[in-house]
Amino acid sequence: MSTVLLLTRSPGPAEAQVFSSLRDSGHEIHVFDVNGQWFRGGDRVPLWMKGYRLRRSALATSYMTQFIEAKGVDRVIALGLEAAAFAAENVVVPFVPWLMRGSLDFSSARTALAEDFAKLNSATDRLLVDDEWEMDKAGAKGSTVAHLLAPLLLGDGQPVLSADAGTRVALIHPHAMDAERVDTYRENLSAALDGVEAVPVAAESLYRGRDLSRGRLLAPTLRTRLEGYSHAVFVGTSRHYSAVLGSLAGQWDRVIVEETIGNGNMVRDLGLPRVARGLRISAELQRMVAGGTPEPVAEGTASARTVDHDDDLLSALDRIMDRTVSRDFEELAALQGTGPLDVFYSVAPLQDRTNGARPQRIRNMAEAFDRPEAAIRLYSSGGGFRRRAAAVRSLIAEGRALGVFYGENSTSPIASKDAVDDLERLMDEIRQAGGRCAWFVRDLHWLDEVDGYLDDEEMRSELTARGLQELRQIGDRAEMLLAPSRASGDGFNRLLTTHGETARDWVPLPPAVAEANVVDAGGVHPVAEGTTLLYAGGMNSVYGMDDYLAAVSGGGTGYLLDFVVRDEEADYLRTCLDRHGLLGLERVRILTVPLDLYRPRTAVCLGIVLLDSDYARFSFPYKTVSMIERGFPVLCYQDMGIADFVRENRVGLGCERTPESIRESIEHLVADGAPGLDHTRTSETWDRRVRTVREGLAAQS
Repeated sequence: MSTVLLLTRSPGPAEAQVFSSLRDSGHEIHVFDVNGQWFRGGDRVPLWMKGYRLRRSALATSYMTQFIEAKGVDRVIALGLEAAAFAAENVVVPFVPWLMRGSLDFSSARTALAEDFAKLNSATDRLLVDDEWEMDKAGAKGSTVAHLLAPLLLGDGQPVLSADAGTRVALIHPHAMDAERVDTYRENLSAALDGVEAVPVAAESLYRGRDLSRGRLLAPTLRTRLEGYSHAVFVGTSRHYSAVLGSLAGQWDRVIVEETIGNGNMVRDLGLPRVARGLRISAELQRMVAGGTPEPVAEGTASARTVDHDDDLLSALDRIMDRTVSRDFEELAALQGTGPLDVFYSVAPLQDRTNGARPQRIRNMAEAFDRPEAAIRLYSSGGGFRRRAAAVRSLIAEGRALGVFYGENSTSPIASKDAVDDLERLMDEIRQAGGRCAWFVRDLHWLDEVDGYLDDEEMRSELTARGLQELRQIGDRAEMLLAPSRASGDGFNRLLTTHGETARDWVPLPPAVAEANVVDAGGVHPVAEGTTLLYAGGMNSVYGMDDYLAAVSGGGTGYLLDFVVRDEEADYLRTCLDRHGLLGLERVRILTVPLDLYRPRTAVCLGIVLLDSDYARFSFPYKTVSMIERGFPVLCYQDMGIADFVRENRVGLGCERTPESIRESIEHLVADGAPGLDHTRTSETWDRRVRTVREGLAAQS
């Protein structure tokens, strides 16, 4: 057996799981919080070791060395960035740098953490992280060491949740989650179960430092803290979720996990079967408990990196640390593939969000390109891009066949000319190796004369020149140029020719439906009769809607009006509503909750996508598919970029830009619905979008 020193900062369930696994295997464990506190095994900490920023010195190194020698410590495991940076400076023996989720979630403005990360890179040749998304972050922050997957620990399979206490739901969330969002989750869950109690439980509260001081193991502590709960719903992202879910193995039929990026990767590796996003979480819970007992669900195949309860964690860690890998190696799933290699590029990295048009599109398209085999993902960050590009070149040199390069631009031109040049070179190499390239352009608004956008003429001129050069370099290397819709492509060409550029051939690639978002939102406990009209999105000069407000301002319409807007735009909306005599009416609600959590008051709800701006004529508002995902028929103007999609898929109606036409179309939708909704929600998928790209490129061969 070994003597292990665990270095942590602010321990919770994640750290407790490591402690419990090691102790169950018979190891002796000492636990030191690098803020200056022994939780297990040490004596009183000297005053000069107190405080996270005060303990880095020759004295601190001597203190830790003496402790390691006196206790016969033969393994040091550092959990989290702060603990690993402490080890890098003050531990003179090899250590395991295990960066749990959240360790790399800091901005460049937090210079102390950036310094920690740089110091760690100079002290080790590898990092253990939770998934490829964490590797993305490490690369973007300038990592120069190998990225390997950390173990996933499973519990003993003994029940934690109560099977005979009736239905009571633990809504497990990160402590830092916005209180309003937590309350919205709670209200939706309770409504879906006709008033059954859903209780917010901060993940950090399930195991605290004092539990560790008293030597408590994770599983029995969870049984105490979750006593009386029959089901658990995990929302948001937390480093503690893998520990709690691992302890719930055997009861995953009572668990739903919100499919954020991190959670999605984790549950796939665990083999946990049930995930959802937004309001669908409530609908899934409703189905789960409807029969009185959880229905059997097929669990997926667990990843090879899972560690069973009876296995020794130290052995798993030794295998990882003893692997011979180069400093630029990353344990990417794409390296294990056998088929043609796909490459996914986005200017912006993936974001762990379930709302927002750009991050949702990038995430959904990236995940679709991981089917049937994982793609290599690249982003514009210098070090991270060059590292992944080198991996692509290495696979080409080894003889791996190339499939598709698919890239997406950002809302503004790439800031660095070097980044554009690097991307241009990589696309050339991919084409020379037999790959084909496609490039999606989200918009070219920086070519348009939009009121209030970049009034500084010199800056506008510089941005325009940079954007056009990017399109020339990247667009010229793409065999397929993609736009959100046919109207978008026409609009792009009008802007390009206005600036002396040649019109291009654009293939429409609109946003699509994500299965994890699909829910009949009107069926989650409606509280009123009638029809709700929902507008969701921006409220400013670009997203005006005076014709719509005029159409519904008459007292005889009787419709309930909901507006889901950003908090900072609510006052602008109030001004618009006041102008039409709608402000303060009982039937009007202004909500600032994200659209993914919105629950209408009535079973019938229409999605209003009526924008009074030229910009909307050739854009494809992402909210269109968000409405479809939620089962809301869509009303748009017939000259908008989305009108063809809405008409062809029979998911709504297009109307004239007059209050009379708007009112008539609303009445038609209320009476007839949208017969194509169900089919569209299963056919217009992100997998189909990827198929469009593959087939379009293949046709050009």
